[in-house]
Amino acid sequence: MKNRNPLVLISSFVLFFLIVFSSCKKINEATELGSDLIPVVDNINTFSDTLAVETYNELFTNLNDSTRILKTDIHYLGQINNDPLFGKTAASLFLELKPSSFKYAFEDHDAISIDSVVLVLNYREIYGDSTISQQVTVKEISQDANFRRDSLYLINGTPFETTVTLGTKTFLPLSLNDSIKGFREQAANQLRIRLDDAFGQRLLTYDSTNAYLSDSAFRKYFKGFAVLPGGTGGNAVMGFQLADTNTKLAIYYNYVKGGKKDTTVRNFYFNTSTSASANFVQREHTAGEINNYLTNGTGADQLAYIQNTPGSYVRVKIPGLVNLSNRVIHRAELIVQQVAHPLSDALFQPSPNLFIEALIPDGNANSEDDKYKAIPYDLTFNNDGSLNLSGLGTVSTKAFDQAGNSISVWRLNLSRYVQNIVNQKETVTDFRLSSPFIARFSFGLGTSQIMVNPQINPTSTKYRVRVGGGDHPTQPMRLRIVYSNIQ
Repeated sequence: MKNRNPLVLISSFVLFFLIVFSSCKKINEATELGSDLIPVVDNINTFSDTLAVETYNELFTNLNDSTRILKTDIHYLGQINNDPLFGKTAASLFLELKPSSFKYAFEDHDAISIDSVVLVLNYREIYGDSTISQQVTVKEISQDANFRRDSLYLINGTPFETTVTLGTKTFLPLSLNDSIKGFREQAANQLRIRLDDAFGQRLLTYDSTNAYLSDSAFRKYFKGFAVLPGGTGGNAVMGFQLADTNTKLAIYYNYVKGGKKDTTVRNFYFNTSTSASANFVQREHTAGEINNYLTNGTGADQLAYIQNTPGSYVRVKIPGLVNLSNRVIHRAELIVQQVAHPLSDALFQPSPNLFIEALIPDGNANSEDDKYKAIPYDLTFNNDGSLNLSGLGTVSTKAFDQAGNSISVWRLNLSRYVQNIVNQKETVTDFRLSSPFIARFSFGLGTSQIMVNPQINPTSTKYRVRVGGGDHPTQPMRLRIVYSNIQ
């Protein structure tokens, strides 16, 4: 399970890193790239080298990505059918909506009958094309499914078994933020799916002696909803917040009391303590350009493809780090440039943050997703316990390529790590360049290492980018080193 709480380090640990960091000095980072000789700093001549890198495209699997979606995270629904770079995505969500308390009962009326029953999901955002119709289908989760309120599920896990279909809706995603005036309600940012009246009538027939006796009794009568993408259309995923009062099951019913007829509504809500939820996202890369590089088997890749959780990453090798001459490293940065695909980039934007980790060389990791460590010395924590991602250079800046396309550029800071390689305190290893929602890696030095699970990007599922690989002809990934010689 992923721990999203801020990380708090003991004061001695923080002090140790501050001492290490203060021993290094940075030069002016605005220096023109590619210069061999950089203006004198403190009467010391500084030089610039560029080391070539090798890049290899890889996919995350359940073995090396244990990301689980919390109940309070954005859950995604929908399908991307035409991303020319990355292929297809299908996102489905599963949830329980329940009465506010147990024992529960509808009013004691002379007569009661269903008017309608509507599943309402609180809409937050869209990633992709909002002008292409989507279809979603609501099904009942099978009683045999291991769908539990006390479990968090892998985002790239297998969807739960379902039974009967309760409802289907086709809609334009761009309409989801429209205002809706319903019975005793005016709301916006909702996906409303009308369900079968027979299901609503079934809910009305339950009472406090059976399904509404307790939470556990209710689960034996109804396991929950599966909301699945369907049809052949759609080129977007939509984000929904389950832990919001705007997500609910609205049960509208007619009743007669004292000879008078009326209509009212009862709502069942998502409870973060007692309701189960899951979000499963499946990627299909065979229809995307990335597939040519996953299956080529011909060595290093000219283009690199990075997709947010669950997605893909790039394994990076920097052979030139071996046997670097004795020197003082002022700056070592891995330069990563987006290779534009203007038509699709407008719909599918790149990640705010790319993240880099170093492979643990001794193979002593407990599992596949523990095989990497934070970049020693260069990844730090802020005073509030959050990761200093900007200091590592994970945050992109904007630039223009030779064709005038706006692109994202990352300059990942490996300065102190490279210095310790020069000093033979670290060995040269492979790196992993990715765009995770949640990362999992070892942090610290020597025996003072801990496993941490920080959040790197705002959400899962959305974001992807194509970048230049090590031998790209115009936008190669490369390591730029600014240094001074030691006589």
